[in-house]
Amino acid sequence: MWDLNKIKSISRIFVIGIFILLIQSNSYAQEREYLIKSAFIEKITRFIKWPDQDAENKSNIIFGVMTEDTEVFETVQFYFKDQLIQNKKVEVIWLQDSIKVNDFDLIFIAKDAKEKYEELLKNKTGLRILTITDDYKIKKTDAHINLTTINNRLSFHINPNKLNDGGFYVSSKLYAYGEVIKQK
Repeated sequence: MWDLNKIKSISRIFVIGIFILLIQSNSYAQEREYLIKSAFIEKITRFIKWPDQDAENKSNIIFGVMTEDTEVFETVQFYFKDQLIQNKKVEVIWLQDSIKVNDFDLIFIAKDAKEKYEELLKNKTGLRILTITDDYKIKKTDAHINLTTINNRLSFHINPNKLNDGGFYVSSKLYAYGEVIKQK
């Protein structure tokens, strides 16, 4: 016969096991999401030319990731470890607090960094740093490109006015794939 204490112990172990699986499943889903977004960012940069002539002379692209989540940063960093952007190595740096953003070529702002993002771009126009956001709830007109999920498909909004203000050249092919934000 089964002892009531054994049944309780087995039940606890079972519940703990399910809890651990749920946590790992959620972590895996987030990691997968940011691997896909990293690939999207890499593909998008193929269609953009940076404005500065100095950028052509640089040996690497400095890519800032603005997030509160270590896992998001590590996932993006892992993806770009062996990837090139415009035939240059990518140096991924975790943007925290007040690092000089002027040294960056590209900044990705994750969903959880909305407040930092708003502070970063406050009163800045003509920014020559490609900014890509990860949350459609952030005003679409603030970033150069905004990644968004529509019906479980990753898509993006592209802001031609911001890109032009920053001096970026954008291939017409990129406009064909994203939703263009029209300014009023």
